[in-house]
This record gives sequence, structure tokens and C-alpha cells, in this order.
Amino acid sequence: MATIPATHLLVRSTRHELALETQLETVNSRLKEAKRRVRVVIPSKRHRTLHLRATLPAQRNEVQGPPKRRYIKLSVGYTAQGMEEAERLAIALNQDIIDWRNGRLFDWDRWMKPEGRRRSDEVPSFADCIQKLKVQWFEERREHHRPQTVRRYWQTDRGSYFRKLDLQSPYNLGHMRDVVMAHPLNSSSRKKMAFACRALAKLMGEPFDVVEEFAELGRGYGKKQLNPRDIPSDQQILRDIERIEDEWQWAFRVLYLYGLRPHELWGCEVLENSLLRVDDDTKTGLRIAMPRAGQKEKIQEWNLLGNQLPKWFGVDAEVPQQTISNQLTKMRGKAQIDWSNYSLRHAWAISSIKAGINIRLASQSLGHTVSEHETTYLHWISEQEMLDQMIQVVS
Repeated sequence: MATIPATHLLVRSTRHELALETQLETVNSRLKEAKRRVRVVIPSKRHRTLHLRATLPAQRNEVQGPPKRRYIKLSVGYTAQGMEEAERLAIALNQDIIDWRNGRLFDWDRWMKPEGRRRSDEVPSFADCIQKLKVQWFEERREHHRPQTVRRYWQTDRGSYFRKLDLQSPYNLGHMRDVVMAHPLNSSSRKKMAFACRALAKLMGEPFDVVEEFAELGRGYGKKQLNPRDIPSDQQILRDIERIEDEWQWAFRVLYLYGLRPHELWGCEVLENSLLRVDDDTKTGLRIAMPRAGQKEKIQEWNLLGNQLPKWFGVDAEVPQQTISNQLTKMRGKAQIDWSNYSLRHAWAISSIKAGINIRLASQSLGHTVSEHETTYLHWISEQEMLDQMIQVVS
């Protein structure tokens, strides 16, 4: 008996998948054209279970609130015949929605029957998945960071972005992709949203290529895509800082002189030897940062020793790290300054390259990798500046 080559099986399987996807699109196109408020969907391709999606009222055993998007599991399979049945049920559900909008009580009993039309418990909601990830996140970090720090990083790196998902709907990749792609290209928010979804996909056991797809979606953002013209000159920065309220000038001057991330102002200390110690309770942990080349005299000129953040920003304050960024942004707004908080960090990095500082040393001071430093900042130096540096080296 002849054996069917694996490649033929793969082609046959792919054609079958494409046929099913086409049929599903056709079903939903018909529903849309008929102005029906229901769609046939697959919340998770791993489970291959058809659901109806629609905006529906709360069930009787739930806290009554406004209608929201809900998913109703069907007992029919992801097959050609299954989709025909799903379309029939979608039309029936649409009629129930019309009746409900006209004042009739929505018949949840009909759609919760075990023989085919109850809401799925097999696919966990986004809220359940996120809670599981949160527990894992805290477990992995509790030995190395203080609890308030872990909470702070969860909020800024994950929690604030997960809130953009439809938390009560079943976990599904399509919704996560849509939410990521709704963010502007080349934006920091897109990158962070993508990496939050990547962590969730990894938790849910998605294949490696699916997990990495979210990394790719987020790579539309990178400092290397920022326009060097958006970074103000040193002279402009120093003039602008003079317009900042006195209480916050120390913070902006330290960011300018040492290139810190805004949240690293917590617990940092400008030392007598002109170096700065970054607290270990930060993104990259304890490190020593150095001032801009040739500008250490400004430490005395500006009286920067120690930590002079306003007293109400104590290092133990249980507030997200973004709070200090927000406060800095508020101060810039009052002074009508256009550049961002991170512009001071970018300006420090560019100045270090122009000054010929060893890349490894500059990377250590900034608290990132050599490769990140190279890919982010080296291309910002013009060809003429590169040529001038080469001549300086060989002369």
C-alpha cells in the first residue's frame, strides 16, 4: 500500500484550513450584510470551538449592569456543516436580541442549555489568564524585589496595558493582535502592549512562532526610529530647565547630567566622587552612573549631591513608577517645554558617542546592553561626525 508523502498531507491540510476560513468569512459577511448583530467566531484556534459573539444583557445570576460583549459556545464543530448550523443559530440569536431590545426579557435559559448553546467554560477569559500570569509574575520576583516594587512594575509593564483587552471575553489571539495594532506605529505604547500580550500567549502555551509574532508586532517601535531632530540640543535643554519650578530642577538636572530613566530618580544618590548610585530597586538593579563628559563641575554649580526629590516622593511610596514621569511631564507642560522626559537620556547617549566614550562604559552607565546602545544611537551620528571621530583617533 502506497504511503502518502508528508508534503502532500500538509498541502491537503492547508487547503482544508483555507476553505474553512473562507467559509467562516462568508458566513460573517452574510450576517453583516443582513445587519444582524451576531458573529460566528473561534476565540482560540487551539480549541477549534465555534462561538457566537454578540452584545448581550447580564445573566440573572450576575450583577446587573450595562450590556457587554459575550461569547456563547456552540456544540457544533469547526467544519463546513458546523458553520452552516452556527449561521442558523446566529440568526436565531439575532432575533432574540431584537425582541430583547423591544422590551422582552432575554431568554438566557435557551442559550445556556448543555446540549449546545451554553457559554464556554473551556476557554478561560482574559481576566482569568491575566490573574494566572500575575501570580506567576509575583512568584518569580518576590525574592529579588520589595513587594511594592513588584506591584509597581506589574502596573506599568503589564496591568495598565491588559486593561485595554476585553477582560470578560474568552482568551483569543485575534483580539490581542487587534488591540496591539490599534496603537500607533513606532510608539512606546505599541511596544509595551505587544510584549504584555506576548507574555500572555507564552503563558497559554502558544507555539513559539505565535509568541514571537507579538514581539514582531511591537518592533515597529524602537528608539532607532526616533528622529534625531526631535532631541533638543544641550543648550536648549539647559535653557528650558531654568524655566522649571525650583522644586523639580534637581530632578531634571540629574536626568540631563546622568541620563537616568525617570523612575530611577527614586532612591538614587549623587556621590561625592561625582558618580551616581542607582538604587537596586529599579528596572536594571544597582549600578553606578557617570556624569556627562567634561561637565562634572555642574554637580557643585547646581548643588546636586544626595537625593533632592520633593519629600512627598519618598522611595517607599507605593505608587507606580509612571507617577514620577507624570509629575515631570506636568512640570514640562507648565514651562511649555516640548521635548519628552526620555529626551534627556537620549541626549546623554548621543553626547557620549560624540565625546568618544567607550561604548561598553557608556552602556553600563545607562543600564542597558552594548547591542541596544549600538542599534539605538550609533546611527544617529552623521557620516561627517563619524569621519571627524576617525580622523581624531588616527591623528
